[in-house]
Amino acid sequence: MTSLLAKNTLFLTISSVGQKAIAFVYFLFLARIMMPELTGIYFLAVSISMIFSVIADFGITPVIIREIAKHPDGTQKLFQRALILKLPLLFFGYLIAVFSTVFLGYDTQIISLVLITGLVLILDSIHLFFYGVLRGHHILKIESIGMFFGQLVTAIFGSIVLLISPSLSLLVFALLFGSLTNVFLSTFFLIKKFGFEMFVPEFNLLFIKMILKTAFPFALAAIFVKVYSYVDTLFISKFLDATAVGLYGLAYKFTYAFQFLPLAFVAALYPNLSSLIGFDEVNLNRTFNRAMWYMLIISTPIVFGISLISNQVVLLAGESYSESAKVLSVLIFALFPIFLDFPIGSLLNAANRQGIKTTIMGITMVINIILNALLIPRFGIVGAAYAALVSFTVMFLVGLAYVRQVILTFKFSEFFKSIIFIVGSGIIMFLIGRLILPFTGWIAVIPLCAVIYLLSLICTKMIAFKDFGVARYLSRLANYFAERITVVTSVAGAVQSSPFPVIEQPLLSKFFWPQWLTSVAHFIKLRSSYDIVITSHLIPFGTAALLTSFVTKKPFVVIVHGMDVRLATKNFIKKKLARIVLKHARIIVANSRALSQEVAETFGVALPLVVYPCMESLPKNKSHLTTDRELSVIPIKLLTVGRLIKRKNHTQVLMALAELKQSQFIPKFSYDIVGQGPMEETLKELAWQLHLDEVKFHGAIDDEQVNQLYTNADLFVMPVLDDKFDKEGFGYVFLKAASYGLPSISTRISGVDEAIIDRETGLLIQPNNQNDLSRAISELMNNTKLRLQLGEKAKTHVEQNFICAHQFSKLEAYL
Repeated sequence: MTSLLAKNTLFLTISSVGQKAIAFVYFLFLARIMMPELTGIYFLAVSISMIFSVIADFGITPVIIREIAKHPDGTQKLFQRALILKLPLLFFGYLIAVFSTVFLGYDTQIISLVLITGLVLILDSIHLFFYGVLRGHHILKIESIGMFFGQLVTAIFGSIVLLISPSLSLLVFALLFGSLTNVFLSTFFLIKKFGFEMFVPEFNLLFIKMILKTAFPFALAAIFVKVYSYVDTLFISKFLDATAVGLYGLAYKFTYAFQFLPLAFVAALYPNLSSLIGFDEVNLNRTFNRAMWYMLIISTPIVFGISLISNQVVLLAGESYSESAKVLSVLIFALFPIFLDFPIGSLLNAANRQGIKTTIMGITMVINIILNALLIPRFGIVGAAYAALVSFTVMFLVGLAYVRQVILTFKFSEFFKSIIFIVGSGIIMFLIGRLILPFTGWIAVIPLCAVIYLLSLICTKMIAFKDFGVARYLSRLANYFAERITVVTSVAGAVQSSPFPVIEQPLLSKFFWPQWLTSVAHFIKLRSSYDIVITSHLIPFGTAALLTSFVTKKPFVVIVHGMDVRLATKNFIKKKLARIVLKHARIIVANSRALSQEVAETFGVALPLVVYPCMESLPKNKSHLTTDRELSVIPIKLLTVGRLIKRKNHTQVLMALAELKQSQFIPKFSYDIVGQGPMEETLKELAWQLHLDEVKFHGAIDDEQVNQLYTNADLFVMPVLDDKFDKEGFGYVFLKAASYGLPSISTRISGVDEAIIDRETGLLIQPNNQNDLSRAISELMNNTKLRLQLGEKAKTHVEQNFICAHQFSKLEAYL
């Protein structure tokens, strides 16, 4: 079930991106064909229906999702009783939309369009309600497919209309067909899963009172959102005209096309915040700050990038939309407060402060209405953009002021420091982009600005490279040969406070190919200051070392780590070049016996020298392993340290622990996970769904905190998977765990089986075998004697074989 949930969440995210992309391209096509005036009429009719769509649902769907998730056995009753309330709300919402259009004095053309878009309102409310039932059962795949294909149907039918006989009525019918697609699909799967009897309404007055009371806060919040999102269109239509609505609508579409990014992120953030509030202030603060950092990182290039090329992108809809550029260059800045408000809203809702959030949205709505009424008559459609920017900024700042009520340790100073540096990077990107735009054109300037933004973030240390894997191996090698070595690196600030000299020099060219010729030129220039080159990464730096040796007659050593070897075999030319490099090297160094054998067999060279990853020294503190006597009061502490990626297989550990916990085959436990990566939010969601309150995600923490977790742990577990390219070369973390006297559980794959000796320093299981993993975890958690015995032998094994002085001394004979 949990694996399916992760897949369905991915489906929903992908379909949202696809749906938004199709909708955006379709709207551009529509705007180009229909021109601003007719586009404005179309946009206005849709906006009126969107405002009153809230009445057709009245917050019932989110309540039903929540109740079905809690009581899946009662799905049929909940649905039948909600259906009896839903039907009159659909009719009432439709009537209000139509009567409001008449009351506001719109002409017959707009009224006739609203009569059709009102039907779209009804159909959309129906299929969202039906999909909500499936969501309550964690079935998101159907909704993902339906939303994507519904949008595709609208785009296809609408495009045919635009090409053959452009008509506003037919374009609105295109929306109707897209909504019908979703109604048919959602109805079909509800019938398939629950039967026809689901659709027989059941009247229950007590239930109606309960659901209306529960749904009211959701409805109120939704009303506020809809009003402040679309009221600007109504004001523009009244103060100006339909052409102005069309010009504003294009800028609006460009701006809000990016909202799927925070929506997908917050879907995973909310349950994690909920699990931390009241239990773990430190991780709550870290998680929230990280969420705000992420929102800043992704919103900044979008805002400044779109602002930079606003004059050019609006012309995708045609020359008649040139005035939209001024609106877009202002309105796009509203994404800053909108993106940043998503984590704040999640935090307040998770802390059961929905009332505060709803009040803030109400204030935002009032401010937005007042500003639109004041600014549109004076500044035109740009005034609506100013109104949106100011009102959303107020919403964000007021919400931020309440963060300290939930997270007492939250520091405004640190957050505003991040804003200064990240937004500063965006400003640098914008200014440089503005200088080069006339020479490159707007399409070419986009990747150039992305590079400038990334470099600015690195320089301001808003993103940084961590000392993991290959970098750690090379750093310790350099420390061992500190008095005899000079390190050349292209990463600014990569080596700090070192006992050896460091030269920061670009090693790959940005301007010509092959890029590694820059390294050759630099090594030749330095030839008088060294006797031998030691290089990592078979290609391209091995190639650079080879060519340098032809000129300088100085030997070179190649260190291989795993992925570089596999990348060198991707095609015939690379493989041939790699073989030449290895044959001319004085010595090849591999970080495991398995990799040494692979290199010899793949490239037809002598067995490389094996120099394992190592520990510079053993930790002073040994882990305190929980004894049988302590088990009744102290939980057994499991630990994983590693990137949160699929290959590390955290998912299987969580599922194994959930299974063992449910079967009560193991004692009380806690599980600490250290690291960051693309699977972080997926794993947090998974832990929440499995009710694993014992799991704590620490993210990226400093060495002192990591070492303390090793000291407190009883067992290290990371059942890594084999991968064609990103292979686990050796597994340094298993040595680190062993140095603290911890036994490890991992997978019987080449490299790892050299770090862990099965039944001596830990347990090895078959790759991707859930039953094996469950048995191994259960065995070591329940057998204290075996756990202590393996931990002692693991520590001795590291002490005797994996101290850096012992490993790196193997190289002395070749230098």
